[in-house]
Amino acid sequence: MLRWVLAVLLLGSGLKLWGTPTPLAIGASVVLAIAGMLSGCGGGKSAPAPKPMDLDVKVGSAANDGKVFYMVVRSLTDKQFMTDSYQDVAGLAFSEPPDPSVLGTFALIPGKNETLKVMKPTQNSLALYFLFTNPSDQWKNIEGQPLAKAYSVALGKDQVAIQPKKKSLLMRILWPF
Repeated sequence: MLRWVLAVLLLGSGLKLWGTPTPLAIGASVVLAIAGMLSGCGGGKSAPAPKPMDLDVKVGSAANDGKVFYMVVRSLTDKQFMTDSYQDVAGLAFSEPPDPSVLGTFALIPGKNETLKVMKPTQNSLALYFLFTNPSDQWKNIEGQPLAKAYSVALGKDQVAIQPKKKSLLMRILWPF
């Protein structure tokens, strides 16, 4: 930015030393000033702010034998996900200070449906962990990048189904963005 300002000042003041500035010199000064402002003088481009995403959770009445359980949502790499144990995640659910990878910990009540909001990871994967009383093979799931704006999560007695949520055809036609 400083070099653009100096160039504009030198160009403008140099022309004044030799006489009245011409319209061409004034125009060149203005163009240089605008170019300096538009060149991103403030440094590098910052990463976009994370946006919230919806998790539509449908908990069947038979999930976790009808007992309340927790869902932990995290932002992490695939390698971290593969090495996570049930005990590790259970320890992170309510850790103090909170673990920065945890986007949310939610109590799920069998038979109750909820829409939960979490911040959408911009680079890492989205991991969903279900802290069942008796965990099955499906106690943890991962969704890689690029992530959808919303997901539908269906929980049954021994099953977990996670699907990207799509807009209705009418909404895609009216608002395709």
